[in-house]
Amino acid sequence: MCNNELLRQIIAEQTDDDINKSKIRIERIARWFLGGLFGVICGNDNFAYIIQTKDFCQHRKGNVTCYAFRLLIDYNKINIP
Repeated sequence: MCNNELLRQIIAEQTDDDINKSKIRIERIARWFLGGLFGVICGNDNFAYIIQTKDFCQHRKGNVTCYAFRLLIDYNKINIP
């Protein structure tokens, strides 16, 4: 389930068995290459969610599934280090 091929590639390349490191890498690289803010959820089990967004992607690699989505907020109003 994905509507952004670049986001799918980012998730596929950055996901490994370390869920915490995977989600941090995915968020940082998505922000760098796609611009804007992204939320990332990774886990070993099934999870359910509902979100309003434009860009999203869920990808499974091994036993880890990650879902990334663009936050629908004004990036210019947020101060991110």
